[in-house]
Formats: sequence, C-alpha cells, structure tokens
Amino acid sequence: MGYDKSLLSINGQTLIERIVQDIQNSQLVDGDTFICSDTKKYTQLTDDSLVYIEDYLDQNQGPLSALAAVFMFLKNKPQADIEWVLTFPCDTLLLPSETIDLFKQAMVDMPSSKIIYLSGERDHPLHGAYHIDVADSLLSYLNRGQRSVMKFIQGVTYRRVIAPKLWDDYFNFNTQPEFQRACDIFQGKI
Repeated sequence: MGYDKSLLSINGQTLIERIVQDIQNSQLVDGDTFICSDTKKYTQLTDDSLVYIEDYLDQNQGPLSALAAVFMFLKNKPQADIEWVLTFPCDTLLLPSETIDLFKQAMVDMPSSKIIYLSGERDHPLHGAYHIDVADSLLSYLNRGQRSVMKFIQGVTYRRVIAPKLWDDYFNFNTQPEFQRACDIFQGKI
C-alpha cells in the first residue's frame, strides 16, 4: 500500500487503535500488550501500559523478527510465567475478542501444539498463538537468515483453526481497493 496499514481508519478509528482498545477493554488475557513495529511509536496510543519493543533484527525484517523480540523480552523478565504469545496483525478488521476463544479452544483440543493460527481461503499465521517453547528455534531460524513465517511453522507442531467463511473478507488487505472493499462488507454496504 505504500504506508503503514495500521494507520488506516474505519469509523473514525485507526486499525491499531481498534485492536489495542479491544484487547484492553475486553480484558482478554493477563499480561502485557506489546506493540512491535520496529522503532515506530504510535502517538495516538496514549496508554502507558503498552510495551513497545523493537524488532529482533534491524530494518523491518518481517513479523517473525517482532515475535522473536517479544520472546526475548519475556525470557529476560523476572518471574515471567507466560506460556503463550498471542499475535494480532494490524491489516485486518477482525478484533482480538472475535478470535481469542478459537485459540483457547485449540489449546485445549490439541495441547501438544506449539503454534495455533487462523486459516480460511488462505492461511493467516499472524492471527495466532505461539508457545514460548518455540522461542529458541525461532531465534535460530532467524539467525540462519530465514524469514518465511509458513516455513517456520512447518517445522513445529501446529494447528490450523478454521475461521468462519465471512472472515475471509477481513484479512490481509494490501491495496486501497482491498481495504475499501473490506470496509464496505464490514459495514454492510455490500
């Protein structure tokens, strides 16, 4: 799109504001809310409880670099008993509160899974839950120069959670027309 998709707006609110507000208002999970966007700070997010973390690798090396940075933060945090990191990308109209129960149920149904993610017409691995046990293998993977999310997942015990068909229109827009179409569907205009 040529610019930060998290700053796209629907109903007068940026996508990142919608996601953070949903996480905080619904009290979905215990623990910190991390903003991982390399060195970018979002001035419209005024909550002091947000934890900004710079990517593990320099120069926007992809979402796994952000996840690795969160894992490193958690491993170095005293008394951190966190087992799962939930990821919610900003190029979506879905809110975390709409997906969290699917992840929680998958954790119960298949406790050996180390990665759980949404799938529809395509896979959406950034709508996911990543167990802390994958931290070391993720760091090793990145340090070998690898960046593909799906290739990383293939080397781990994972579970796809099938998203409702309607949600396919709300994932991963990459152009302004795709975003506008998602908004129109979301708002019932189509």
